[in-house]
Amino acid sequence: IGIAFNVLYTIFTYFMVIIMLNLLISIFGDTFDRITSMKNRRRNHELLLLILEYESVLGYNEKETTFEAAFGEYFMVLHSDGILQGEDDRSGMEWQGKLKKIQQQITAANKDQLEAAKRSRRHLEKRLSALETVVKDEVTGLKSQMTKMESKLGLLTTIETKLQKLAEIKLPGV
Repeated sequence: IGIAFNVLYTIFTYFMVIIMLNLLISIFGDTFDRITSMKNRRRNHELLLLILEYESVLGYNEKETTFEAAFGEYFMVLHSDGILQGEDDRSGMEWQGKLKKIQQQITAANKDQLEAAKRSRRHLEKRLSALETVVKDEVTGLKSQMTKMESKLGLLTTIETKLQKLAEIKLPGV
């Protein structure tokens, strides 16, 4: 019992290490995808902060009284909700989009396989129908040959009985 337990424990331990490494890799993959999906928003946010800092240090023309007039050429409107906290509103939608795309690909592959199976079935049904026709024709031909043979056999039986009767008749002078 002790050796079997040690062997099973060792196998289980290695198996769990592999599963945990796989889990760690998938977590890194998710994090990379999430960060990649947020990079444009972060870049635009940092650009906006840089522009605002630049304008606050240098100031803008006092003649332009409205903010839009001062910053209208390059000002971008961004909603910074969740950017600094690492949450992206679109990341969930992108994952849903990826999952939906995978689901659509699986559905399309299933439809393709179903259509291929239907084509194969129709082809096999045609071949089966052709084989049935050939077999029916052969059976019909064999039946007609058998009927002819039976009629010939009947004729031969008749001839045999007549020959036996002739053999029984004694010829005069023999």
